[in-house]
Amino acid sequence: MIRVVPPPGHKGDDGIFRRYSGIGGQPMCINAYSDYAEEALAFIKFWFQPQNQRRWAEGGGGVCIRDIVQTEWFRNLTPYNRAYADSIAFQVDFWNVPFFFEMLTVVQEEIHAALAGNITPQTALDNMARRHKEIIERENYPAAFEKYGKPAKNVAQLIRRGLPIG
Repeated sequence: MIRVVPPPGHKGDDGIFRRYSGIGGQPMCINAYSDYAEEALAFIKFWFQPQNQRRWAEGGGGVCIRDIVQTEWFRNLTPYNRAYADSIAFQVDFWNVPFFFEMLTVVQEEIHAALAGNITPQTALDNMARRHKEIIERENYPAAFEKYGKPAKNVAQLIRRGLPIG
């Protein structure tokens, strides 16, 4: 039997208990300059129809429709679906910084080394912390990055910056 559980939380230096789980996958986006925006939107509408998401789930894919994820059918479909459904409440996105790829590469390299038995899990975590700190300091983050930048002139600029609309 395979069991999968959500990641444990931790109590920070401030005494507050926090639990995080990373959002996986790749978002579906429509380029503001695409000649095929209508076709792309039609595909997205098709893709997120509940019957299509159920079929995707049956093949092992992750879905995000609450009415599907919260069912016992979905939770029992794969060994990891229950943990996935339980972790949605504390999911956060990865770093929204220009050096995201470099940070992610560090995680992949260190986790792979630990899973391959080349280093201990603790060494992998220590290496990630050290390497991430080096990258963050080299990039002068957050001082070198404005939180919101200059005011956007239109909705397209907001979308390109990844800011919430409204």
